[in-house]
Parts: sequence; C-alpha cells; structure tokens
Amino acid sequence: MALNKEKLSHQVIVVEGKSDVARLSSYFDCEFVITNGSEVPSKTIEYLKNLPQSCDILILTDPDYPGIRIRNQLAKELPNAKHAFVRKEKAIKGKKLGVAECETEELLTAIKNAVSFHEADRQEFDLEFLYQNKLIGSANSQKLRDDLMDNFKLGYGNAKTLLKRLNTSSVTREEIIEFLKEQ
Repeated sequence: MALNKEKLSHQVIVVEGKSDVARLSSYFDCEFVITNGSEVPSKTIEYLKNLPQSCDILILTDPDYPGIRIRNQLAKELPNAKHAFVRKEKAIKGKKLGVAECETEELLTAIKNAVSFHEADRQEFDLEFLYQNKLIGSANSQKLRDDLMDNFKLGYGNAKTLLKRLNTSSVTREEIIEFLKEQ
C-alpha cells in the first residue's frame, strides 16, 4: 500500500542532514534545505532569505545542543520562519538522537503544530510572572516549564528561552494560568 505524501506547497523545511530529508520525504512533498552541520553556510542563509515571500520556511532541527544552536542562528537570520519541535524522548533510537530517529506521529505532529515567533514590543511575561507561577525557583520548576512548553508547542529550553518565546508568541497570561491550574 503506497503512502500518500502530504503536499506542502510553498513550504521549505530546513533540516540538519540527509537522513532527516530521507525520513521526512516519505511523508511530505516539499522542498528541503540541509544545513550540513552546526555552522550554517552563508550561501544557505542567502538562499533562504531570497525565497519568494509566498514560501513558508519551517525550521526542524534535532532536540540537542547543535540543533538548538542551528535553530537560534536561523531564527536570527530568518525572523519570519516557523518552528517545528520534536520532543527529545520521542527522537531517540538506540544511541542516536534526532529528527531522523523520530517516531512517525511525532514528526507529523511537529510539522502540523509549527509556531511562529515574532519580535514584539509586548512584555506580557517577565521573571516575576515566572516566579509567581512556580516556573522558576521551585523544586519542580523545570518539569513545569517542560510541560508548559510542550503543551503550547514552544519547543524546549530553559527559563530564559521560555520567557523569550512567550513574549514573541500569541500565548496569553490567561492561557498559561489556566494550564498551570490543571497541573
């Protein structure tokens, strides 16, 4: 039985390597751009910057330090890019960690739930908000932050990353407070 690929017109997915493309191309019919390592070549960045405005750029990197570094570099250069995140625990196969090792459902969910982070003047969230809501300064703060970031599809990261992503996403204080009540 042949698998019907989802056609992602006007979508460019940026990944780290050829194995990621091999895995994703089983499910998606779109253009893929490979970064080839943790230092993204300037030619690759220029190519992405010069894509037509009708193209959506989606960054999907491994949930490890090099992947985070690549994502941050691309996010600086491509502020309108969307971000898809796979959870670390779902991206492990044997001793390998990465997009190519992800469970199928995790990949499909990550692409479907891609988010945008926009530079914003809003400062709705600050360290005081995180502290008051036990997202920092408590014994289970890390787990609470991880659960919150997972729930709102904000990726992974520390308190500083959470703060930045909350202030550049469309998540509201009310949504955060409601989520935390259920924890």
